[in-house]
Amino acid sequence: MNVLQFTDIIIIIIIITIIIIIIISIINIIIINVIIIITIILVPNNNRITILFVELLLWKQLLLLLHNCFLLFVFGHLYDIKLFSCFFMPICICLKFHFFVS
Repeated sequence: MNVLQFTDIIIIIIIITIIIIIIISIINIIIINVIIIITIILVPNNNRITILFVELLLWKQLLLLLHNCFLLFVFGHLYDIKLFSCFFMPICICLKFHFFVS
């Protein structure tokens, strides 16, 4: 009986962790998109320092998202194609922004 309760607690903790990772990653995706839009609209073409700062911020967010993907692969919950595309969309965004700025 105690073993069953312990495994239930572990499963609940894993599910809560996965939900938190997904929520944080979606919030990061929204933040990345807002930063890109604000930067493209507000930053003049000659202000390279701001653009480089935003690009560094985007790559930092990308590394965080890749870390979250690794955690999801470890837990084995990355089979849903919508979830998969949701996590790898920032890679495309960062690469497009990098080549757009370059």
